[in-house]
Amino acid sequence: MKKNYLKKRKKEIIIIICLTSFSNVLNLGQNFLDKPIIDELSAGEFPIVPLLLVAVFLITNIFLDYYAYAYLLTILKLKITKDIRFDTFKNIIHQNMTFFKLQNRGSLVARAIDDPTQIADYLGLYHFIYISNTIRAFVTYGMLFYLNIPLALLTLFSLPLFYWLMKQQSPKISRLNDRERQNYDDILGATENSFSNVRTIKASGLMDQNKKYYEQLLDVQIESKKDVLIQEGFLTTAKNSIQHIMPVIVLGLGSYFVVTGQLTVGSLFAFLAILGAAYIPVSEIIYFQTVAAKTRVYLKRFDEFSTSPNSMTQTFSSVTPSLKVLDLTKKIGKSIIFKNITFHIDVPGIYSFVASNGAGKSTIFDILTGLDNAEGEVLINGKIAYMPQESPVFGFEDQRSESSNSGGEKRKLAFLRLDLTADILLLDEPFEGLDYQSQKQLMQQIIALGQSKIIIVIDHHDILGDHYAGDILNM
Repeated sequence: MKKNYLKKRKKEIIIIICLTSFSNVLNLGQNFLDKPIIDELSAGEFPIVPLLLVAVFLITNIFLDYYAYAYLLTILKLKITKDIRFDTFKNIIHQNMTFFKLQNRGSLVARAIDDPTQIADYLGLYHFIYISNTIRAFVTYGMLFYLNIPLALLTLFSLPLFYWLMKQQSPKISRLNDRERQNYDDILGATENSFSNVRTIKASGLMDQNKKYYEQLLDVQIESKKDVLIQEGFLTTAKNSIQHIMPVIVLGLGSYFVVTGQLTVGSLFAFLAILGAAYIPVSEIIYFQTVAAKTRVYLKRFDEFSTSPNSMTQTFSSVTPSLKVLDLTKKIGKSIIFKNITFHIDVPGIYSFVASNGAGKSTIFDILTGLDNAEGEVLINGKIAYMPQESPVFGFEDQRSESSNSGGEKRKLAFLRLDLTADILLLDEPFEGLDYQSQKQLMQQIIALGQSKIIIVIDHHDILGDHYAGDILNM
């Protein structure tokens, strides 16, 4: 996945890395100029050239910081976000209908809106963190060793301790972030469920139970966030401790070197100025590893689109489509809608449900696609697509409203939106509201598709007549 989204942005990434690396070098050069400035002042000379260089470096750095960090990197992340969101939308649209029934609604919203942004942040930083900070590290340590070898070695030896202290909490933070992410999805799902079913909740007297469940989720969010903040606070404290202690040690040893003539005052000031940058590459890598740990949750969910598990329905890949239903029974409360429905289709063709109104034909379609559940077993071999009786229409290119579309127009558009690459097509009243000519055209299309696909039709008008391969269900 990483290569796919970064490959098309290769030129932009190279430009950002070059500009940020150049900015880092200028910033270090600006600190390094403390040496000639202070040394010339100590000798009673005015350091005009070093001061002019500092001014040039500072102005250039301000521009690069804005252009590379605030502009180019932000635009890059937005472009990657757009690419991921488009692919996410495509994946969601092509999911088996079971996906939308079983998946938590909050999680689905997060996949489409929140996750791409988080993944883009991770991908946008990927090359920038490693390449730019590697260059920064080489320049930083090169300058430190040039200024004073013993102090540079001391700084270098402190880096493993700095890294180890910060690294200790990373696995814990990763687990806490996973838990926090899941809790966030649960809250989204509970919120949407409450809004969608507010009448049912009020009518059933479930207000207190719903309120209590929602309150528990919010309490868990507070606790999980508290744990994350404690662990991240430990990292910050460990990092700051090393960064605050080392300058004191360097200042003490450096002062001794100045007194003994082994180091100039300018070199000591330059060393202290650059010392802070010595820990930045390690800090950036640790930070990126934390971002990667958070992103692992989003990446995992992004890759889950290929599977839609169902306790009753199993979908598996094969060349020949087939559909097998065993002892399907649907109950609503104490009422039995239908009982012990069994059929098996493994030959392409057009099949129809034969039953009176209200017998549960549309309910069986909902069960086959995972929008409803029932007792029994459903085995589906191949990809399934569903044209329900009532299908929302999003309008024509001339932007007519949905209400202005006739029933026949809605049925035509519903069929056009059907995924005709599927192996099994479920058509609920496909001819309803169509005029004679439209019925004839649609019938010809269905007959042609029936040569290679299993097509199951609910049709009270029996328009397809002799073209049925056989009635699969007589309720």
